[in-house]
Amino acid sequence: MEKVIEIDIKNENDFFETYSRKKVSKELINYLIENCNDLKKSDTIKIVLNDFAKENIDCEKLIKEGLKYEYDITYKRQKRINLKQLTYLVFGIVTLFMSTLIMEVILREVLLIFGWVFIWYVSEFEIFSDVDLKKRRRILKKLLESEFKENEMR
Repeated sequence: MEKVIEIDIKNENDFFETYSRKKVSKELINYLIENCNDLKKSDTIKIVLNDFAKENIDCEKLIKEGLKYEYDITYKRQKRINLKQLTYLVFGIVTLFMSTLIMEVILREVLLIFGWVFIWYVSEFEIFSDVDLKKRRRILKKLLESEFKENEMR
């Protein structure tokens, strides 16, 4: 199934970032992503740009650059989360192992609790953060591969 997303660009302020005329608006990128939340893997996307702006803007190129930039950011976030998960897992295992070596009951129980808390953080990151970022990256990849059609309405 093909999903069509229409974007009306009334002026340059709708399209560009507030402080840079070289970047597409973050709001526009988020709008595109939000419109693809219910997207299935087999679906295709067609983006229709209705350009009412007076200046001639290469919308497709700038949107794809903005999507690529956002994809790179989510990739870096994913790597940081994976590093945090690995760190917490190592701390958890080391703490659990240390709790088996200590004879003091109270200290052993405290280390046991800390070890399980570290391991719980790994599970929490996997369940909540990873799922959202992976979905966002999948949508961004689909948007980068999408077909663009630009209608000049001047």
